[in-house]
Amino acid sequence: MLRRWCQFLQIDRTFLVLVFLLCYLLVIYNRVSSGMLSWYTFTPEGPVAEFVAALIIFSLVRMSLQRFSLAPDGVTHQLQPVAPPSVATYAMAAASTVVLYLLFYNGLGLAIAALFGNIDRNFSQLQVLQGNLQAFINVILFGGLYLAYTHSRSLNQYRTALREAQQQHEQQLAQAHIRQLKAQLNPHFVFNSLNTLDELMVLDVERASGFLHDFADIYRQALQHTGDALVPLAQEIEFGRKYFALMQARLGPHYQLEWHVDDEQVEGLCLPPFSLQILLENALVHNQANVDNPLVIHVYLQNNELIVDNMIQAHRTPKQQHNGTALANLSQQCLHMCGCPVQVVAGPERFCVRVPLVSQSPTEVS
Repeated sequence: MLRRWCQFLQIDRTFLVLVFLLCYLLVIYNRVSSGMLSWYTFTPEGPVAEFVAALIIFSLVRMSLQRFSLAPDGVTHQLQPVAPPSVATYAMAAASTVVLYLLFYNGLGLAIAALFGNIDRNFSQLQVLQGNLQAFINVILFGGLYLAYTHSRSLNQYRTALREAQQQHEQQLAQAHIRQLKAQLNPHFVFNSLNTLDELMVLDVERASGFLHDFADIYRQALQHTGDALVPLAQEIEFGRKYFALMQARLGPHYQLEWHVDDEQVEGLCLPPFSLQILLENALVHNQANVDNPLVIHVYLQNNELIVDNMIQAHRTPKQQHNGTALANLSQQCLHMCGCPVQVVAGPERFCVRVPLVSQSPTEVS
């Protein structure tokens, strides 16, 4: 029964013990103040009665809070974190508790006096005044104590709920942003591949047919990981090799890719999908090469980062404008999934991009 009462009052046993000790001290103080110095001063019946009175006051405060905390439609809403009651609600609950407890106190006293036929003796004007004054003081003391405890508990719960709701909201925003970034990355890859196919169809139909089959194989592999937030680095390297082979078939052997990555280095490392393809494409788009001056792209690992580095051999007259959207989107995706963005180091002669890696299994964004 006591456990159910605690659940109704939303208090813990520690608070109850402290309240009982307070009741014991108050009763002892009153007895000593009245000149009662004997073994009876420490008997427990007075503290127990005071403790029961405190529980009754707590119950009245709780019922009053529930009554005045209802929403206008008569129900409480739990869809959002519930803020602690307002000052007006506490004031109305306190006033209601005072009235209810005084009615209860006088009604119970009257019933007991009537049962024993002592109404005239127990309900003199002085005794009624003293008794109601003591009851009022008890309501103010224990009711105020319970309201302070309830407000502190409600405020802590509200702050915790706000933090959890904010974290959940930020996580949902991050997931939505990642899905948006992926929606931009995949069409970007298709668009550039179709442009390559269009150029090859003009130059060499047979090579265009082979390119189309290879492109279909690559894109089929890409579709398998469209919903993945992270993919294994080994898988991304394999995808990058196939992609660069297609680009080399179009652009010629003077575009070269050198790998400085061992199989042991890539184990357990992950990164966002299409990362390497974006970096390779970025190097191919912004640089030119010929037989005498080939473009060599280096790929290696260092300090838990995938690094793509090449000499700057910019086009003298760019054929088309590129605003770096894919690289910027990749940086945002790495910021959400890996904790830090892509680092770009552009010197006078070399261009280097560092992609952070994470040591975890691939996860899916639902």
